[in-house]
Amino acid sequence: MNFSTGSGLIWCRAFCICLVAISSLATSPIHAQWTVTNLQPSTSNSSFAQGNNGSQQVGYAYFGSGPQAVLWSGTSQSWISLNTAGADQSLAFAIDGSQQAGHLRFGNRFRATVWSGSAASAVNLHPGSDTTDSLVWGAGDGQQVGVFRSGSTDNDRPSVWSGTAASWVDLNPTGGQFGQATGASNGQQVGRVFVDGTFRASLWSGTAASWVDLTPSGGQNSNALDISDGWQVGDAFVDGVQRASLWNGTSESWVDLHPVGATSSFGLAIEGDWQAGYANINGASHAGVWNGSSETWEDLQLTLPSTVWSYSRANGIWTDGNTLFVSGYGRNEVNGRFEALLWSRSVAVPEPGSFALLSGGMLSILFRRRRRA
Repeated sequence: MNFSTGSGLIWCRAFCICLVAISSLATSPIHAQWTVTNLQPSTSNSSFAQGNNGSQQVGYAYFGSGPQAVLWSGTSQSWISLNTAGADQSLAFAIDGSQQAGHLRFGNRFRATVWSGSAASAVNLHPGSDTTDSLVWGAGDGQQVGVFRSGSTDNDRPSVWSGTAASWVDLNPTGGQFGQATGASNGQQVGRVFVDGTFRASLWSGTAASWVDLTPSGGQNSNALDISDGWQVGDAFVDGVQRASLWNGTSESWVDLHPVGATSSFGLAIEGDWQAGYANINGASHAGVWNGSSETWEDLQLTLPSTVWSYSRANGIWTDGNTLFVSGYGRNEVNGRFEALLWSRSVAVPEPGSFALLSGGMLSILFRRRRRA
């Protein structure tokens, strides 16, 4: 076959265009359509989804008396309040199997709390009379993490629990002035500690002495927000920009997740190979997900009608290997409020063999058509 003829060149160009199109399907990060579910309770003034495990989501919603911890099962109608009798307010931030974690407020005092699906199931994790407040920000693999505020110092100290008040461990390292723990997985915890005038992304393995500073070389004001299977996600101020960040246990392992075109970005949640958070783009916060690199950024703000939603953030992420679930919230300008949202889509991508079949099939079709011509 001679592709130097005019018709041959046309078929060659057509084949190349087809290969490019097929290749883009195989490599594009947006390879499936997102489904967006609005979780806003009908009687709530606003709502915010935090963590999720696919079938359930936790967060909080504002009612007349203030915020209440909320548990959803995938729809706006499914919400239940976790606000325990006698509590003025409550907030839930994490879900770990069948348990939910957050804190209750009684008067002007906060109490770290874990629930098992109902308000009546609340377990008080508050570690003793010397503390004025305790709060839980994250949970994973049977542990809860957050802070306690000592009556003697009134500083937030990063903390970890294992389901009871008696299990509380102070994670504040030597030299740390104050800090918070925000994520837990497989016996490790992440958060941040204020040391030498700046926040430092932090990793622990159950004790204050195990503290590891994740701040990348040349970086400052860093934060680790969540952890999964030895990987940590958060943010760090590097080269004049706050950048969503990924680590694998050391400061040297730092990966810059900052999307092109963003003025700042923040990683808030991680599950396996996936990360979720937000980036500030054109003056607005855009919820998004990554798959381990800045190039894989998917802008979830683009899944929302721009005439309605002006702002969004992704706070939680979970996958069963087939479907990806992202929990967060957006600003509904029509209703004038923030509303809890759940994004979901298939994680499946074309297999290498599928690409070969597609390209081979296209080649066969083109050559058959060429012979007929």
